[in-house]
Amino acid sequence: MLAKSFNHGILKKESIAEEWLMGKRRRRRSTIGLIGNNIGRAGEERVLKACRCGCGEMPSWWYGIRSKTEEEDAQKIDHIVFTDRGEIPLQTKTSLLKKEDKSIKKRTENNIPIIYVSLDESDLEIRNRAIKIIANERAKKTQKGFRGL
Repeated sequence: MLAKSFNHGILKKESIAEEWLMGKRRRRRSTIGLIGNNIGRAGEERVLKACRCGCGEMPSWWYGIRSKTEEEDAQKIDHIVFTDRGEIPLQTKTSLLKKEDKSIKKRTENNIPIIYVSLDESDLEIRNRAIKIIANERAKKTQKGFRGL
């Protein structure tokens, strides 16, 4: 864009200001993106901690949880929960404060269940929500198994 702003060897002042402003916007978006990534990563860590911490008894069908691989990350999967019905993927969405919005999505475009986490929630709250979501997914797998008989 700066190269296009030359007019017979004279640089237009508007284009310099325009370039400067666009660079400033890009840097601001980049900074906001980094902050968002850090908040998201913190939420993912909270889910792992809450589901591993022993802050309450886990159901007998819950065998464990692990973080995503690079391939799973590309599919918008943040965690894999191991159950007696197999592996169940889970995506984490994080916010700084609790939201009581009933219109939030329950699943990703890839049909992966979403757990919404606020960084001000207790481990017990996060753990109970994760158990509820995975229990619903597990029940669906169980129903599919009986239909196939």
